[in-house]
Amino acid sequence: MLSNSGEMSKDHHVEYIDITQHWCDKSEKFAGADALVTYLTTGWEIEEPIEYGERDFAGMRAVRVYYVKLCKDDETKTMPVLHNPYVNRLLRREKIELVPMNA
Repeated sequence: MLSNSGEMSKDHHVEYIDITQHWCDKSEKFAGADALVTYLTTGWEIEEPIEYGERDFAGMRAVRVYYVKLCKDDETKTMPVLHNPYVNRLLRREKIELVPMNA
């Protein structure tokens, strides 16, 4: 993930609670911003673009989900992150390219 200066941004936690949150793709369908921040601060990087889609919950409301592709060394994984104001700020600040799923 690049900053405006072209360097990797290391301050993902600046605007977020300073916590560590484990996320396991085998047991959790979705992750929160805290899990994404944990991955980013432990050396994982975002691969662009990020796909997003709407997900209906309980048939009453749709929530945006960002499918964040992460890589570290030779390992990759996709973390489905639920929309929230922190994630939106992070994506805007880092100028991450977003594309709708199936675009």
